[in-house]
Order: sequence, then structure tokens, then C-alpha cells
Amino acid sequence: MIKIGRYEIPIGSVIGVQARQIGLARRFYCKLFRRVPVPSYDVYLAGGITLCLTEEEKQKLDDERATHEAVMQVMGMIAGLQANQRPGR
Repeated sequence: MIKIGRYEIPIGSVIGVQARQIGLARRFYCKLFRRVPVPSYDVYLAGGITLCLTEEEKQKLDDERATHEAVMQVMGMIAGLQANQRPGR
């Protein structure tokens, strides 16, 4: 379980991340008040839940996913070494 912003999610349940498109109303609002639109992202979870994250939260999620991937690679290497150390193989 990782905590990102206001969400606490299991890292293994993240299926994908997609950039959210800026709609016409939001473009008009930003142009009217001379603001820069803030990018947001949709995160899809295995249970069918969709979360909306900001740029900072997405960056933290990417860092956590990279760390998780590295840990899984190391655990796979350790399991392979242990399998080769068993007698009778």
C-alpha cells in the first residue's frame, strides 16, 4: 500500500495511467481568466476504479512504480538463485 495525495492504494492494482484531455469549457475558462491549464491524469485500478491525480501525484506514482519494478526484479533473481541451490537439481 502506498499513499499518494489523498489516496492509499495497493501498487499492484494500478493498471494504467492516461492524461486527461482539457475540455472546451475548461479551455474557455483558462483563456478568459488568463490561466494556464493544470494537467491532470486518470489512473485506472484493477477493481474498475478511476482516480484523478495531479502532476505531482502522478510523478510520485511513477517513482513508486519504478521502485516496485526494481524490487520485483531483485526478488526474481533471488528466487532463481535459491532454486539453483537446491540439492538434486
